[in-house]
Amino acid sequence: MGRLLEAWSRRGLTRDSIVIFTADHGEAMIEGERYFAHGYDVSEPVNRVPLIVHRPGSRSVRHTTPVSTVDILPSILAWTGLDPVARTDGMVLSTRGADDPVSLESTTRDKQLRAAIAGDRKWIVLRDHTGSVVERSSARVPERGDPETGGGWPDGPGREALERWLDQDPFPDGVAANPNPGKQLEGTKVAPRRTDEHIEALRALGYVE
Repeated sequence: MGRLLEAWSRRGLTRDSIVIFTADHGEAMIEGERYFAHGYDVSEPVNRVPLIVHRPGSRSVRHTTPVSTVDILPSILAWTGLDPVARTDGMVLSTRGADDPVSLESTTRDKQLRAAIAGDRKWIVLRDHTGSVVERSSARVPERGDPETGGGWPDGPGREALERWLDQDPFPDGVAANPNPGKQLEGTKVAPRRTDEHIEALRALGYVE
């Protein structure tokens, strides 16, 4: 990434470019005595990702307001003067307030987790495959991605937003009736000519069993 951005800068392209660095998911590395994973959960280690934005003429500043990767598309459209896309989720990053709820979701074959973050609190609803609510909970969101603490089901903008989203759920009976599990591939999952050191490094990261 450093070499790419350095070459981009040498050509003078960063002066007129928007550069966004982010990721599609975080990674649970046994925080809270959990397994290595980046799905099936709405915990902070899984949902926290880097989001660094360079805009021409902008100053360097660090924001702590919760945002979402779904905010990236409407932000790019707004910053480049393009018309918003109909039914686009998310908000322009620079307009999101501290109490504007951010939604999270994780759906598997037998459960659905929906969550909303507003300010420093997260509200969470767990439903089973029939759509029945199994558990309602909340947690205090830590500043740096550590496991959450707290509990209860207090009032707040996140709770209101989560209950509204559940009422509008496209699968009101729970998880999708026919989720696409993908296909299980036979044979090696690692490219050939990998050394034992490569395999061990991948195993340490949880990518190889």
